Amino acid sequence: MNDIKAIIFDLDNTILDRTSTFRAFAQALIVQYFSHWDAKEGILERIVDLDEDGYKDKKVLFHELLEEMPWLAKPEHDELMAFYRKEYVNNAILMDQALEVIRHT
Repeated sequence: MNDIKAIIFDLDNTILDRTSTFRAFAQALIVQYFSHWDAKEGILERIVDLDEDGYKDKKVLFHELLEEMPWLAKPEHDELMAFYRKEYVNNAILMDQALEVIRHT
């Protein structure tokens, strides 16, 4: 008989591939805000570097991006935070075998 009532999983790099998810989110950010810019790969790498592998507070990250990036029309900080809350999840990439682990438990 199985007495397990709940299992808690850490999300980043346990269920979600955090690095790939953030990179996909950053690409969505570039599509949304930097379609006017030719050097998109350079912007992508700078956003990923500034994020410090997820350790940087996103409020701080977006303040830095607002100061540093080549915006055509600079959005408000709150707009970027709302974009992050929506698009990070929409760009989620599972870790290899995450579904199998969840289904097994």
